[in-house]
Amino acid sequence: MNIIAKIIDLLEKSDLADLFSGDFEENRWVWLNKDTFQDLVLNVLDYALEEEDEVFDAINKIEDLAIIEIIRAKMKDAGWLEVNQRIFQELEVGFKPTGDIETYVFVEKKRYMTKMLSKLKELQWVLKAMAVDYYQHLSPEGSSLQKVFDEFFNNNDMIIEELLLTGEYKKAPALWKYNKKTNSLYFCKNGKIHRQWAEGNANFVFYELGK
Repeated sequence: MNIIAKIIDLLEKSDLADLFSGDFEENRWVWLNKDTFQDLVLNVLDYALEEEDEVFDAINKIEDLAIIEIIRAKMKDAGWLEVNQRIFQELEVGFKPTGDIETYVFVEKKRYMTKMLSKLKELQWVLKAMAVDYYQHLSPEGSSLQKVFDEFFNNNDMIIEELLLTGEYKKAPALWKYNKKTNSLYFCKNGKIHRQWAEGNANFVFYELGK
């Protein structure tokens, strides 16, 4: 078996805890990119039995996708989720996304859901504001605000993920833009801004209209 085939075989057979050298279970999330692939291999390869130059050369020849697909399969089997690094930046204090290299983030499902529920609670006012806009401008006659909220917006983590990733959420013909720095939301329709929301007035208007 040549060295490349041996490395691939070791990666496929190794446990996640061995690949990530203990960080896996302690942190409940891990990140990796091309610069760290070598560390994964060295964690499970007894390279003392190999020529060092040959090992490093072989690692560089393995396609990034081949390695990440192995890790993805293992993470899926372990019940972990792959999370966009820019979304994870908003959930995990201290995590910095990379701009010059593709970085992959995997998070234990329970930890991710806990983090996302916290973010949902923090941005619940945004979902309420969206529901008010939709109710007043787009919903069919006879709909209630609560029905609109429950059907489209309440605890909708997909909307929150989209806002965190792009700063926008579109539900034709409406477009909402979220400014993280000012913690404000803009409701746009037909290319024009119709309303600006802040947390306080969003909660107040939702409560008043729901009476």
